Amino acid sequence: MRKHTITAITLTMVVMGLGISEPTIAEAATYKLKNGVLLNNTTGKAASGYVLYKGRLYKNGKLNKGYVVFHGKLYRNSVLNTGYEIIGKGQNMKLYYNATLKKGNKTARNKTLLFKNGVLAKGYVQTRDKERLYHNGYLAKGTTMYPQRDVATSKKLYLYHNGYLAKGLKRYRYLDKYTYLFDNGKLDTHKYRVHDNILFHEGRKYLPPTLYSGNYYNRGIRTTGYYKDLFYIKGVLANGTYHDSEYKDGKLQFTVTKVEVVDRTTIIVYGTGLSGLRKEDLTVNNEPIKDRFYPEKNQMRVQLKTPLSSNKTATLKINDQMFDIAYVTKLEDIALWEDTFAENEAAMLAFDVDGKMATAEGLKAEGINVTFRADTPIFEEGTTSATGKLRAGTGQHPVKVTIETAEETKEKMMRVTFAELIAAEKESPYTLAVRKERTDVDEGNGYKRIQSNTLVIGERAYVQSAVFGKGSGRINGFGLILTSSNPDVVAVEQHPITEGRLPTDQLVAKKAGATTITVATTNGYSQQFDVTVRNEKRQLTTVKAPEMYEAIANNTRTEKIAVALLDQYGDNLELAQPVRVVYLEILGMPAEGKLYSSYSPLQFNVKEAGKSGTILYKDSGGKILAKTVVNTIGLATKERLAVDRDVAQRQDMNMSLQVPLIYEDNEENYAGAASVEDLKGYHVSFNPAMVTINEDTDGDYTFTGEERMPALNLRANHEGNTTITIYDPTMKKVLSKTWQFYDFQPSITSLKTKDLTTLTAPTTLSFRDVLYTKKEAGKDDIVEQVTLSRDHDYAVRSSMEKRSWSGYAEEADTPFVNYGDLYVDYDNDGHFSPSDARLTSLKTTDEKKYATTGRAVLKKEPITVEYENVIKKVIDVQ
Repeated sequence: MRKHTITAITLTMVVMGLGISEPTIAEAATYKLKNGVLLNNTTGKAASGYVLYKGRLYKNGKLNKGYVVFHGKLYRNSVLNTGYEIIGKGQNMKLYYNATLKKGNKTARNKTLLFKNGVLAKGYVQTRDKERLYHNGYLAKGTTMYPQRDVATSKKLYLYHNGYLAKGLKRYRYLDKYTYLFDNGKLDTHKYRVHDNILFHEGRKYLPPTLYSGNYYNRGIRTTGYYKDLFYIKGVLANGTYHDSEYKDGKLQFTVTKVEVVDRTTIIVYGTGLSGLRKEDLTVNNEPIKDRFYPEKNQMRVQLKTPLSSNKTATLKINDQMFDIAYVTKLEDIALWEDTFAENEAAMLAFDVDGKMATAEGLKAEGINVTFRADTPIFEEGTTSATGKLRAGTGQHPVKVTIETAEETKEKMMRVTFAELIAAEKESPYTLAVRKERTDVDEGNGYKRIQSNTLVIGERAYVQSAVFGKGSGRINGFGLILTSSNPDVVAVEQHPITEGRLPTDQLVAKKAGATTITVATTNGYSQQFDVTVRNEKRQLTTVKAPEMYEAIANNTRTEKIAVALLDQYGDNLELAQPVRVVYLEILGMPAEGKLYSSYSPLQFNVKEAGKSGTILYKDSGGKILAKTVVNTIGLATKERLAVDRDVAQRQDMNMSLQVPLIYEDNEENYAGAASVEDLKGYHVSFNPAMVTINEDTDGDYTFTGEERMPALNLRANHEGNTTITIYDPTMKKVLSKTWQFYDFQPSITSLKTKDLTTLTAPTTLSFRDVLYTKKEAGKDDIVEQVTLSRDHDYAVRSSMEKRSWSGYAEEADTPFVNYGDLYVDYDNDGHFSPSDARLTSLKTTDEKKYATTGRAVLKKEPITVEYENVIKKVIDVQ
């Protein structure tokens, strides 16, 4: 008998539905056929598994029945299958032709199935003639648009229903975002067509405002609104009454009976039919208004973006009607620009006239004469003056001010105060920001501003800001050039923007030693400071706390003990494992608490007087690092009204200030908080040009007893010094206090090129380059150009920015840099110089003072920036 050797094979598939399975691999062996059974010669038993013998397929010695795939070929009843055959069910179906998988694309079962290389085609497949669409081998069920890419622009889009091109005109919404019109399954090609009350343009819903067949469409539907200055109601030109407004051929029918100028930014228009007017229907001197409101019927209150110039005629345009308007300075509203001056120093009185500073000489040029009269000779001329020039003095002085024009005369009593002013904190020549290396005790979670000259190996730092020459303004580290005398100790690297900050020269501590760092501007001004690099990691070595502290029992104010955690180099630490603070029981606190940060004071309250105890400050090992002995005392006797001494007298003018009123004894010991009822009938006299108090702008506030808190809420109008005086209900003077307000936000925060006239919103204005040229400065011989720099370098922030023109908010990473400084570039070199002067009176025409507070541009409208009357620039936001 002949012996046949068969190579063992591996079958790769099991076809479950029909009981078809791939044969397993068999060892090479010799077989023989006996009585219709295939035997293994070696064992004499029936061959196990699948064996191909003389073109016939056997299973366990007998001819195989049914279907099976062997060596990639389909056998039927032991012989190769011929013709087409679908094997399997569902997604496991396969198409064979003459025993092998059919290559290429092939439909089956009356074109309801599509195979590719023998298996069901994956994903969406469109036939070459575009008539049918398959999904995972089956005709696509339901309504499907294909292809699903470039859906916003593609002109070759098709609509299928149950796998076949949709019949007739069909509207289709995709992703709840795009609306299409299909004609017999193909994107409609008509230039314009209205279907289902929707306007389509070449198969897509037409979104821009447009007029079609005499009807107004916006976002594809007939809309109520204006188009080219004509009003439409549900797409039809308006005629008749709509929302109490009358229209004729699309034009609003209104009548203006009177226009009243309330102040420089407010106008009231009286008449009929005004409520139908749009914001864009109104302009003043061809500039858009800020907004309009309707407080009463037949009345429209108009808020202006650009304040009216005093005593000058302007043109108010309402739709197609013109009106001459003017703001005439009200003499009774004129107040002192600043009412408080340094003791024994000469000064000049000036006035706040409609928000601008003016001297007596300047008012005279406008036809307003001013004279001053005091009881004591505080003026250079004596007790009277026509100039307002003050000689050095002390104390508080009432001054009668007479203001007169050709038409009227007003007399006002004003107070002038000479006081010991709080000296501004001495500025350090540079500010270093350090990112400490992460250790077991130091979180190292950001850059901290310090004034240390010590770095530890591995730490990074940059110069946050610096002062050059005698100027009071600071400029930021961005744009400053740093060099190291010993780069092996401290290297200078570029701090990349990918770390989330603006690019800045970075100091990197490399090894122990000393070096000198030079900080220079791009035009040659420089300063130097020494840096020592240490090898020892920063460790907590000192808790700085007062040895003794008196706490007042039942005090409505929280007691605060200033505590500092210092390392061995005298720098503040923020600890991952904080100092443990052990309180004494009399403080009404738990036995132990945590002092997390050396930047936060320890706070507590006590309930009982006449007690003594000790607060302990321990490290993580229990070692006592400092002690504070606390003695509790009772309230002093109420002898006089005072302001809370915790309130600083030097304040940022951009921040509102709450000043609690308290009682003290004559030794200035705290005697408890005043109540709202206590203050009823008390009078507060203040300079309304400098501050507002409890939202009062008249200069005289009286407590009603209905206030929410026994406090003064102050908000400054501009920089300067002012004195506030409080009188009891009998008008006896009980308290006088002076505050100094400064501007910590003096400038624009972003401008990217010298000649930029257009911004793409939303954006921020920034700090680079020259904002104004000599030509733009007009005739002024001093202000030739304004140069921008800045105070602080803050991280790039992620913020939700409202797109007013798109109607939704989205998150965007914006390089938001705060507090730039503007300088008058006196030497005209295009850079910051020590001789340049910082501008603090820069204003914009919008209510948020955009250029002085660093707000983002969120609306597509022009921003006008002015510096007094010298320069003016309009930035168009697109």
